[in-house]
Amino acid sequence: MTHSSENTFGFPRSGLLAAAIVMSFFANTAFAQQVLVTEKAVVALIDNVQVPAEEAGVIQDVLVKEGDTVTEGDVIVELDNQVQHLQVAIAAAESAAAQLAATNQADIEYAEKSSEMARKTLERSTRANQRSAKAVSTTEIERLQLELERGQLATKQARMQLSIAQAELNVNNSQLAAAKLKLDRRSIKAPISGKVVERLAQKGEWVNSGQPLLRIVRLDRLRVQCILPASKFDESLVDNEVEFIANVAPNGDEMTFTGKVTFVSPEIILQRDQITVWAEIENTDMKLRPNNTGTLRIFDKN
Repeated sequence: MTHSSENTFGFPRSGLLAAAIVMSFFANTAFAQQVLVTEKAVVALIDNVQVPAEEAGVIQDVLVKEGDTVTEGDVIVELDNQVQHLQVAIAAAESAAAQLAATNQADIEYAEKSSEMARKTLERSTRANQRSAKAVSTTEIERLQLELERGQLATKQARMQLSIAQAELNVNNSQLAAAKLKLDRRSIKAPISGKVVERLAQKGEWVNSGQPLLRIVRLDRLRVQCILPASKFDESLVDNEVEFIANVAPNGDEMTFTGKVTFVSPEIILQRDQITVWAEIENTDMKLRPNNTGTLRIFDKN
């Protein structure tokens, strides 16, 4: 069995320590026994969302302020919704009426009974003529035949009308669903869990669809960014475990955060032979903040 003489960072294992001593990729990057260390990594947000109005209208209430923590799905802004409530009520009444029409088979039953009566009368008249010639006139037989055909057509028409009513019920139900959706869109919900950092609109203001109302950032999971030599590193770094060491407020205590490399840019920074690398780290204690700097240690998978 053969063994590779290199580790995943591209240096011979036997010369790794020497390489760490004599090589400097930048002033802030060095190697140390299967661990890549970069001392000027920067913390950035992963989720930074401006929450828009989904419909135009007057803001009825803003339910949060800067600094509040929200959970995904929480209602954070209410737009005036009186018209939408009325539209839902109208659509619900129309849907209820359509439901009655779509389940009413009285016309079909009446037409079927009329047709059956015409058929029996025609049969009796035909048998009477078989027993006694001209017991029932030809004109009467033709009239009874017409009554039977009329009853059959009425049954067919009633079934068609019921099918139309059922189709109209589907339309009404869709209109009711649309009215409810429009009403629901008047209640703006938090798209992510995080902290409100900016209020961009106030109660009583008119806002247009798509206009930003609030900005929410996620802090429990952050991104640490650094740059590395493009000639030495590629996407094989993805999923490598990392440690990020930084001094945090309020006392400047040193803390270590763990995570993994999630992205290696395929683009080289022009004239610098460098690439951007991202790692996502857990910040469950909310100690780290965006733009904090610190030391990022990327561990060899092997």
